[in-house]
Amino acid sequence: MTRPPRSSRSKVVLTDIAGLLSRWLPCLACRSIAKHASYYTNVDGIDSIKFVQCWCRPHVGEHLMAGGRVVKKDVSWPLEQRPGYLIRRLHQIHVALFQEKCAAFEITPLQYSLLSALAKRGTADQTTLAADIALDRTTTTGALKRLQSRGFVDRAIEHHDRRSQTCRLTRAGATLLRRMEASARAAHLETVDALSKADQTRFIMMMQKIVAVRPRRLNATVPD
Repeated sequence: MTRPPRSSRSKVVLTDIAGLLSRWLPCLACRSIAKHASYYTNVDGIDSIKFVQCWCRPHVGEHLMAGGRVVKKDVSWPLEQRPGYLIRRLHQIHVALFQEKCAAFEITPLQYSLLSALAKRGTADQTTLAADIALDRTTTTGALKRLQSRGFVDRAIEHHDRRSQTCRLTRAGATLLRRMEASARAAHLETVDALSKADQTRFIMMMQKIVAVRPRRLNATVPD
């Protein structure tokens, strides 16, 4: 078998190396091979030109400006299209509305949820209440302590398990819940009032569907 001329062999070897390395380190490989191509091959050869073109061609996220300057293109995912960002913004909007509507009561949305859960159950321990409002036990206990210090909740240690406490609404807590019901409801409704009634119903159903399929272990800690 007749071997090709040395210059041709060099171009073949360089071509193989360029093809292999460019898949892993395109910029480094092309730069290094193109830099030294003129020493081993005919610069006018097809393979050498291919190296130079590959080296000069913009890679992912880049494009060439006048004068050959490489400029990064914006390939980011816009915030306005991210579900997590939009949900956080909607939560911020709701909290601001709740604070505005319920300012006179000095109750946070979390504390209001706890009062509502206790009103529904009558009595419950911290673990049960934490599950009801989808929070961890530590955060829930802290919120209950604050409500107890204001006389809205009673907590009593259970005889069979001193690590657990039974909670219930006091008369003052029940009265507070009734007084702030209209204001709290107004905050919830105003959060979605940009939607039609039909869209509000669909939106709430979609949120319920998403929440229903996520395990409780994914519950996050929030300020109480």
